Amino acid sequence: MSRANPPEPRNERRERRRFPVRLMLDVHCGKGDLRQAVSRDASEIGISFFCDNAIPAGSPIEFSVHVPDSIAEQERVFVRGRGKVVRSEKQSVGRFLVAAVTDGYRFNE
Repeated sequence: MSRANPPEPRNERRERRRFPVRLMLDVHCGKGDLRQAVSRDASEIGISFFCDNAIPAGSPIEFSVHVPDSIAEQERVFVRGRGKVVRSEKQSVGRFLVAAVTDGYRFNE
């Protein structure tokens, strides 16, 4: 029996399909403002993540993804990106969901 993809919610605001991915991130929100985060999902043009503090909509960000050695296998890989926050929503005490559009990703060794 094959699994069908669930229908997209009607209030979906994303332009591209995002894929669930849980990786540690370092998010730079400005000079000296580094935050630790965990990604929720990502696409070619966006990323969402959980962090302890809100990041205001419109804020530029730079982020680095911690790619586990088990995924990179042969070489240490770093994924870096830039973007702009489009939404920051309180999820629970001390936890915020932040969504950003990205300018793309770079892979560096």
